[in-house]
Order: sequence, then C-alpha cells, then structure tokens
Amino acid sequence: MHRPNSEPVDANSLSALALAKRTAFECGVTRLADVTALDRIGIHTWQAIRPWSHNICVHQGKAFDPVSAQIGACMEAIEGAYGECWDAPSHRARHADLFAHERSDAADDFADRRGRLDAEVDWVAAERVGGGRLWVPWWSVSLNFTRSFPTGIDIISTGQGAGFDIDRASWKGLLEVIERDAVGEWLRLGMVERSFDALDCSTVPFGWFTTLVEQLAAKRIVLRIFAIPAIIAIPVYVAELFDVGFETLHRGVTAGFCCDWNAEAALAGAIAEAAQSRLTFIAGSRDDLDLATTALATPNPGYGFALGRGRQRRAFADQGGPIERPEGFRAGFDAAIAALVAAGYDKVARVTVSPAKSPVIVVRLLVPGLGSTDRLRRPPL
Repeated sequence: MHRPNSEPVDANSLSALALAKRTAFECGVTRLADVTALDRIGIHTWQAIRPWSHNICVHQGKAFDPVSAQIGACMEAIEGAYGECWDAPSHRARHADLFAHERSDAADDFADRRGRLDAEVDWVAAERVGGGRLWVPWWSVSLNFTRSFPTGIDIISTGQGAGFDIDRASWKGLLEVIERDAVGEWLRLGMVERSFDALDCSTVPFGWFTTLVEQLAAKRIVLRIFAIPAIIAIPVYVAELFDVGFETLHRGVTAGFCCDWNAEAALAGAIAEAAQSRLTFIAGSRDDLDLATTALATPNPGYGFALGRGRQRRAFADQGGPIERPEGFRAGFDAAIAALVAAGYDKVARVTVSPAKSPVIVVRLLVPGLGSTDRLRRPPL
C-alpha cells in the first residue's frame, strides 16, 4: 500500500519504534501482532497485547507503513498503562464550591450528558494552559476501570496523547478533543444534513488517494469521505468504507475520523482509522467489542445518503487544501489554543499522566464546554 508523504519512514522513525517498543514492554505488553493480512485493504494495523490491563488488553495502531503502525500500537498501550496507574491528591466538593476562576464555566462540562454531575465530586488540580490551575474530576483523567467509579462523569480516554516530548503529546491530545467534539455535533444532525458534507473525491489532488480509491473499487469496497465543521477552522474528515454485499455484517460499513492542521494528514488518518475499524471486527480480539451478534437486522446505510446527480458535494479545496501545519508541534498546539480562546473556550486543562522519568510523555487535555458523542457542546459563556 502506497503511503502518503505525510508519514515518512526514516532512521528517526526506526529509533522511535525501538524506544516505543521498550517502553511498551515495560508497561506490560507481551506481544506485537500484525493483523493487516486478515483484511483485503492493506493499510497496516498492528495490535499490542497487554494481558494485565485495567482498561483494555488489546491496543491498536494504524498507518500506511508498518513502522508507524507499530509505534501507534505501542503508544496506545503506554497511554493505557500510564492512565490506569495515574493518581493525584483530590479534593471532594461540589462544582459551586470551587473558586470561579479555577473551575469550568458549567457544572456539567465533564458529565457524560448535559444536565448531570451536580453532586460532590473528587477534583484534582490540573495545569491551566496559559497559566494557573483548573480543577477537573479525578475520574476524567484516570483509566483504571477496575475501581468503582461514580455515575455521571464522562469516563473515556479522549484527549489523552503520547509523544516523546510534551509538545507532541499535547498537540495529539488537543486535536483529539477537537475531533470528538466535531464528530459529536455532526452525528446529531440528520442524515440529509450530513449528506451535504460529502466530499467530491475527484477533487482530492493526491496520487496515493486516487490509487487507493481505484484499488478499493477493484475489491468492491467503496470509500466515502465527509468534510465536517469543527469549533475552529481546522480540517476534520470522516471516512466510510462500504464492503458491497456485506452491508449486514458489522465490518460491512466502518468509519474513521481524524483532525489535523494538515488536510492531507487528516484525510489519511481518517481512512486509516476506518480500515483499522474493519480489522477490529475481522480479528474479533478487541476486548471492548460486543460480539453477541455478528449480523445486523438491516443493512447499515452509513452516515449519509448518496447524493444524486447534480447535487453539489464539497470540494477538497473547501477544507483549505493541503494546509501546512504550523511549524512544529508546539506551534500547532499554540495555534489551536488561540483559536479556541477566540471561539470562547479559554479554559483548557492539561494533566501529565506519565511518570517523571518515562521517555514517553503522556498527557490528558480537557476543554470544558466542548462536547463528545453523547454530551452536547455548550455555547461559550
């Protein structure tokens, strides 16, 4: 599979893989498995197996080259291990009892759904990006799912990022928060509204993309891309893979999402995640899968309708084309923070989850006010 230019494999990547492997094995990973050949697509997917996990045991990485896919699987395993071991002193209180300048603007900003989480909560002091501190629920950071946790708090891994320095880790975590907020808002639209965000794939100017579409078509797999709006002006893509003739199987229609300052990288990331989702169902080994049934009652139509002839679809240039990422991960992170502040979301929290001496930095980013799959985005106050 030809990989996009945004994911080079060089000596630095090989050194990064060696360091990621060593750290992952220290975190309890016992095996790296290449599951790419279980599917017909060829986008690399690897699994890192961590049997004694307190969240999930099968972590995954995907990319257009095997080195990056292995790094991704190792990094996800490291995130899970550090997230379950993380702890910090907590302060039990109601949201209203916290100082106004050190708390989120609404009590339900960390809830799984709006209107919840007005009871006493264990709070930890996080770094407020830009200076000061911000109180966040302890359970908004921890990934130790073996402990009894309270209802109402959104206990997920969204916003956790890993990297070999804090700038890359923070950039990754923040973009994931922005992506999940955008996807949540988009999924709450009707299918007709979502359909008009479909991308005209003929406008994508990258050779690797054209080749991939042709290869998929030869295998009776249809690729559909949506360019969706985000809270800031940054490319966010949704990729869907339709396996013609298998629409009633869970793997018949799978999706992936990605957000990046670089539109090509965001597009490639969404496609790689959709391919990984297919392999997740095909392999059947991921421990958070519901495999009670292997077939759906009716075919899965995906996220939108196919637009008829004459209906305008989005052109790739509408998303800014091949936008160049701000120079360096720190610049990209700062640019996203500045855009969030301009949008009215000026309280961003960061918690360092990794141990002090770890060569891999893991952080959790939280942006009070942004939404998720179930929680609505709150208008800025």
